[in-house]
Amino acid sequence: MVPDQANTPVKRIYFAIMLMYLGESSETEAYEEFVQRMAEFFNVLLNKEIMERCLDIVRDVNTKNYYRALMRCKKLMPYEKERLEYVPGELPEDASDNQSTAS
Repeated sequence: MVPDQANTPVKRIYFAIMLMYLGESSETEAYEEFVQRMAEFFNVLLNKEIMERCLDIVRDVNTKNYYRALMRCKKLMPYEKERLEYVPGELPEDASDNQSTAS
C-alpha cells in the first residue's frame, strides 16, 4: 500500500501498522499516527464485535506483533466498505409531512 491508497479510516490504520512492520519510518511517528487513527475510528463505532477486533489490533501493536495486527486490520475492510457505501433510505412520506407541519 502506498500513502495515496490510505484513503479510508481503516486503510489509514493499516498503513500506520505497515510502516511499523516494515520499519519504513520512525516507529514513534507511525505509532502516534496509529493511535490517532484508531481513536478516531473507535469513537464512531457502535458494533461491539468490531470494537473487540479493534482492541485486539491495539494489543497486537502494543506487543509489536505487527503482522497479526495487519491481518486483523485487513479483516475490518469489508465492514468499513459496507458502512461507507451505506445510503439511508428516503424518509417515509408521512414523516416528511410531519416535518412540514411542525415548522
